[in-house]
Amino acid sequence: MRKALFALLMVVILFAGCNQAEIPVCGDDVCDESSETYDSCPSDCNSQIIENPNECESNLDCNDNLSSTEDICSGSPKACSNNQITGCVNGDNYCPAGCNNSSDSDCLAFGQCQTSLDCDDSNDATKDICNGKTKTCLHILKTCSELGGDFCIPGQTCPEEYVPSSDLPTCCLVSCVEEASCVNISCPDDQKCANGSCVLKNCTEIGGEVCSDSEDCTGSYSNAFDTSYCCIGNCLPKSTVSCRSDSKYIIYDSRLCDDGDPCTIDICDATTLECVITENTQCISGDGCCPSGCDDQNDRDCECDYQNDKDCEVPIIDCADDAFCWDDVLKTCHPATTITGIASMRETLVTINGVVGDSCHIHHLRTIDPDPNWEGTYYECYIPREGLDRDFYRAWVAVHILDSCTGTLVDELKSRCPKGLVDGRCV
Repeated sequence: MRKALFALLMVVILFAGCNQAEIPVCGDDVCDESSETYDSCPSDCNSQIIENPNECESNLDCNDNLSSTEDICSGSPKACSNNQITGCVNGDNYCPAGCNNSSDSDCLAFGQCQTSLDCDDSNDATKDICNGKTKTCLHILKTCSELGGDFCIPGQTCPEEYVPSSDLPTCCLVSCVEEASCVNISCPDDQKCANGSCVLKNCTEIGGEVCSDSEDCTGSYSNAFDTSYCCIGNCLPKSTVSCRSDSKYIIYDSRLCDDGDPCTIDICDATTLECVITENTQCISGDGCCPSGCDDQNDRDCECDYQNDKDCEVPIIDCADDAFCWDDVLKTCHPATTITGIASMRETLVTINGVVGDSCHIHHLRTIDPDPNWEGTYYECYIPREGLDRDFYRAWVAVHILDSCTGTLVDELKSRCPKGLVDGRCV
């Protein structure tokens, strides 16, 4: 009986010991998170976990990618705030409502653009581009193919009026047709032969211009193909134009008579309050006009005749690859240089040598070309000055390089394209 009770007692003790939890011991290299911490037992819990209460450390951590908000990290603990910008502040890359370029440099000035959509000039013949650097609009004339047009080869004509394009001065927007011969056909001075018959010339072709409704012709009117009122003379503001600047007070202002021509003197008559326009004949520097009989010695507005006057010193302008500079010097045929084709494998040094008669003498030297037969070749052209600018220059060269230009590059081109060029390609 005693043995049985003893055995039962041992079983109870054994099971009671199994249910008893072990007591954590500091120093056993085990961190019991239920009762041990870094402070109570650093030898077992040797890594201290510190939770960072801050949402951000700097303003950069709060960037919401919106230029219209000011991203700030502040407070304790630190937290982000993205506040709508309402003040006119320079240099924050945002223009709030109610601000303008005078109060906030981030706002566009009058005439500036943000995207190309701001540059639409409602002209289907131009590509409207916003220059991201200057924030100004560029309206670039499209090529003939972009306009849906075609180039009429010799022997063909366009049934409709030609339109200008960036690569061709005469782009036909309809199908070209065979041209009737004008051989042995003689026309009066105010007419020209077109498609085998004599037709009136345009107003500009007979040296005239079309006056607006607010202008009078100082000469006589003549019939032309495009108008029955072609002014052979000058179009000047009508003498009945009033220069009264205020309907209540008799205040006359000559600025209201400005016709935009620096070679006219525009005065408001104080008695009649009407504009009186007379020709500017005085040699006065700085008025933008070089009247007949004046020269660069008594009027700085007169260009020096550097082609005939050996004492005339004309600085040569280096336009480098600046297209706007090149456009400006072409319009006056001022001696200058530029480099074309920098973005490609071919570079050409183009030099304006100056005015020769009614033409502009331009020299081209191919300085870099992957084809050794082209590198070092040159050609020079005498391009008409009337209407000369960058677009006209490129279009004229594309059409006339073989028949109106000379040089080793032209010789090489003729040997490779014996049948000629169309749109810059061998036939």
